[in-house]
Amino acid sequence: MIKRLILVLFALAVLFGGIFGWKWYQQQQIAKARASAPTPAAVVQAQKAQTKTWSPTLSATGSLQAIQGVDVSTEVAGVVTHIGFQSGQSVKQGSTLIKLDTEADEAELRSLKAQSDLDRIQYRRQRELYKSHSTSKSSLDQAEAQYKQAQAQVSKQQATVDKKIIQAPFSGILGIRQVDLGQYLAPGTTIVTLQQLNPIYVNFTLPQQELPKVHEGQKVEVSVSGFSGVTFQGKITAINPKVDNNTRNFALQATINNNHKTLRPGMFVNTSVMLPQQNSVVTVPQTAISYNPYGDFVYILNKTGQQRHGKPVYKANRNVVTTGATRGDFVQIKKGVKAGDLVVTAGQVKLHPGALATINNKNAPSYSAKPKVSEQ
Repeated sequence: MIKRLILVLFALAVLFGGIFGWKWYQQQQIAKARASAPTPAAVVQAQKAQTKTWSPTLSATGSLQAIQGVDVSTEVAGVVTHIGFQSGQSVKQGSTLIKLDTEADEAELRSLKAQSDLDRIQYRRQRELYKSHSTSKSSLDQAEAQYKQAQAQVSKQQATVDKKIIQAPFSGILGIRQVDLGQYLAPGTTIVTLQQLNPIYVNFTLPQQELPKVHEGQKVEVSVSGFSGVTFQGKITAINPKVDNNTRNFALQATINNNHKTLRPGMFVNTSVMLPQQNSVVTVPQTAISYNPYGDFVYILNKTGQQRHGKPVYKANRNVVTTGATRGDFVQIKKGVKAGDLVVTAGQVKLHPGALATINNKNAPSYSAKPKVSEQ
């Protein structure tokens, strides 16, 4: 009985051992097949690093200011009877914005005009009498003064009526309406803001040691964090003749083209004053840079001599770089890349040091040092 049990156990051991041995053999063969299979190559976009001639710049943070900007308000009190604009509307100089109730003022104006007419008649009568020596010079002078006073009262009342028709003092873009029909407005109440946006001022400061490097008419470029890679062109139009006693900085004002009205008063901007000296720098598209707390890097591709589907296969190497100034879509590389190096501009997430890659630039964007603002 025991012998039979031993034989059964031995047979089962041989059976299961054969099964597990076969599975292990299959796994080994699969691993060998995978190891001998070619490593898949990542598809990326790439461009060669280029040498460009850039002018050195003086950089500063500036603030935008409208060429003309005002909060339109009323000089006199009154009730709003007409609103002639919409929030955000573009208006021309002289356009009527609101009208206040003038019924009582116009009635007073008619009364004053009637009194002025009477005083004119009295003055003419006194003048004729004086010519015939029928009245004194003092009576004529009194009539003349009374007539002129009546004219002044008419002019004053007419000005009050005119002030109740509030017009745009210059052409520009209106903000959000602050009043409603039937609302009583006290003197000085803000109706709406009006800003002239094109061109636009940028105000900024530079240290006193930079004063000899700048002059009126010098080119300026402005960039805004909300519009990545887009620059706006202009020139210095004013330099403050006084240096600040506390900061030892001097103020400048540049006028910037704002044809699409993209820039708005109050924005903080990065300002670059272009200096005349020309420098040759190595540049790559900004999308090529992988920013990292431990150092920025790029992937450079080197040919391997292989081909996949008729395309050359490259090996990716990761280079730590030192970046410099930026111009539109491009960034200066001070260290880590040479002119002519093939740099990955899109698809870096697929790569690691030593990874294989092929290039497909079919849908690659066009890069420019001076990208244009798209029409809104």
